[in-house]
Amino acid sequence: MLGVDDTNSGREAVVYAAWEAERRGLPLRIVHGYLVPTPCLTPLAPLLNDDHLIALARERLAGIAQVVRARRPELPLTTAVVRAAGGAALVKESASASLVIVGSPRHGGFGGSLAGSVAAQVVADALCPVVVVRRLEGEPAGLPGHGPVLVGVDETTDSERALEFGFEEAAARGVPLVAVHVWSVPELTGFSGSGSGAEWSTNPDRAQAQLQEAAERTLAEVIAGWQERYPQVTVRRWTVHSFGTARVLLDVVREIRADLLVVGSRRRGGFAGLVRGSVGQVLISHAEAPVAVIHHVS
Repeated sequence: MLGVDDTNSGREAVVYAAWEAERRGLPLRIVHGYLVPTPCLTPLAPLLNDDHLIALARERLAGIAQVVRARRPELPLTTAVVRAAGGAALVKESASASLVIVGSPRHGGFGGSLAGSVAAQVVADALCPVVVVRRLEGEPAGLPGHGPVLVGVDETTDSERALEFGFEEAAARGVPLVAVHVWSVPELTGFSGSGSGAEWSTNPDRAQAQLQEAAERTLAEVIAGWQERYPQVTVRRWTVHSFGTARVLLDVVREIRADLLVVGSRRRGGFAGLVRGSVGQVLISHAEAPVAVIHHVS
């Protein structure tokens, strides 16, 4: 399913969604949400009644559908106009979708945010995986190339779902998968016991080396089963010591020219909790690749 608007990022999402649907052998449903403005918000409100807005939306969807059918005539395609705000419409539709794809506007500066945007609401509340597609400045709309799939990994079950999605995508695209685990030093209050934490104040280099080794073991254990299940996928493990998880992921996406960044969503800690907070907004606002958010299913 695809949510559309009139922005460049929306047009980028259309191209990506049609490609994904055809590759997966699934029909594409293009959805446009609308709300009738109240007179206190705009003087044009009396002119923008339901019939008028529905007509405009249908005209917009017909144009998009025509473009998609011209490029992919065999792709099953339907359109829908939903009387709801864009984000709410897509969240509702996500209950029956395999994947939701939505565009994200470009924001300047690392601190930029899309809080309150359609993409942010869908990422937080959708009932199926979501892919956020952001148009990069100076780059035309196009299809994914041959870059690797990057997956953010921690020890939660949400990372298992992200890895499943990532390995499926990497296998289908015939590209490598890069698994990234970002670790940081535990709170100093927890260093009163034995082991690397207790050594931190007296031998920080050795303690960091031990923690790095432990993080590498964790990552290897988490992805071992998936490597066996997808032997055709070349896997690279990347373990990084940093307090800036979003910055690490953005840097790695750029460095390896990833075509997709995959993260999990539900819990408060680790990668899985990122997408509901400011870190997640940074990722979907600034990643130089589409971002797939894989929701936990209870």
